[in-house]
Amino acid sequence: MNARFAGILLACSSGLSYGAAIRPELFDVKPGPIAVSSSNDTLQVRWTDGGGQTWQTDFSLDSTKPLITAITVNGKPGYRKNESGISLFDW
Repeated sequence: MNARFAGILLACSSGLSYGAAIRPELFDVKPGPIAVSSSNDTLQVRWTDGGGQTWQTDFSLDSTKPLITAITVNGKPGYRKNESGISLFDW
């Protein structure tokens, strides 16, 4: 009986977390070589590499969408998709 109840509880609770908004807590982020900011639906991480190029990665805060939504280098897309749909980096 307990295993059956646990299975039902697990099945019900997993439905509650599907599609949940992700809320970043940035209050402990300090200024430094890596900058982090967020908007309603995106978390952005920016840094400059040893060659002086500025990188930015955008993460979706919507758990129903792909986690990484963009990677840019000096404001230009850092990746592209080829004809088979595979992401290729352009550096």
